Amino acid sequence: MIYFIQSENDKRIKIGHSENPVARLKQLRTGSSTPKPYILLAVQPGGPKKEAEMKSKFKQYLSHNEWFESGEEILEHINGLIHDDGSRILECRVCGNWYIPRPPDKEIIEHSKSHRAIRAGAYPYKIREFMKQIAWAAYDSKDKTTINIASRSYDSNNIKRVIVYAWWARAKQSGIPDKAFDDYILDYMDYLDIKESGDQAGLLQIQALVDKRWGKYG
Repeated sequence: MIYFIQSENDKRIKIGHSENPVARLKQLRTGSSTPKPYILLAVQPGGPKKEAEMKSKFKQYLSHNEWFESGEEILEHINGLIHDDGSRILECRVCGNWYIPRPPDKEIIEHSKSHRAIRAGAYPYKIREFMKQIAWAAYDSKDKTTINIASRSYDSNNIKRVIVYAWWARAKQSGIPDKAFDDYILDYMDYLDIKESGDQAGLLQIQALVDKRWGKYG
């Protein structure tokens, strides 16, 4: 998960990634000598590569290490994730679950756990049901070649996740590190979005990106 943590002392914002942003926040608080605490402003899906993209996007505000001045563009990005009361609910591109970008600690922890479970093969309910329905339709088909899907509907994002999770399983066989999970899923979800849109120029760009980042994993 990508996190945005702010120092209440000087208002600088730390951009980083962690499997457990709440634990990272506690580490900062424990190791700090500043009189005022840190607060977690927001989280969003992403891993090391998404973190690097964020830091590059806001490099003009870089103060030192991973700390950035609270510049207008950074605040606009964070405010775009949340409402003032933190109530905005978003669909996670990685796991498909609904989440609040600035939820209680317990919800952040559970969301992070769901990503770790999925990368290990524990697919979300809707994905499991989709896969089972396809398999049962094939099993029940008289000639085993014609598949008739029942009337249950699945939205486009869940269908895309079935494909991307299958690609992730292949990449796992080729040795992709677990820490790449969020970035891999986000990149290939973007790839399928652009492919679906028919934007040929955009497709060439995203194809070049995923080939560069993930091509060696098959």
